[in-house]
Amino acid sequence: MAPNDDVSAMRISLHSEAEDVMLVGHLPYLSRLLSSLLLVDENRPLVEFRMGGVVCLGRTENAQFSILWALTPDLLEAPSDLRQAA
Repeated sequence: MAPNDDVSAMRISLHSEAEDVMLVGHLPYLSRLLSSLLLVDENRPLVEFRMGGVVCLGRTENAQFSILWALTPDLLEAPSDLRQAA
């Protein structure tokens, strides 16, 4: 998954996947793939990814994807008083 690869092959693969999958990749590929899976033009970003961010998608009974949750790096940082104590 190079940054500018075509997302269509991965989209097809994920639609046929029966198990949970975790993808780790680069931008803008992941942003385009997410938009494509959510049935939006892949060039219209739905999520502003940041380095270290995580987005969890779920699949409905009719095989459509939706966003279940998202985490940004700043949500994962320890408060400054805890970092100082460490």
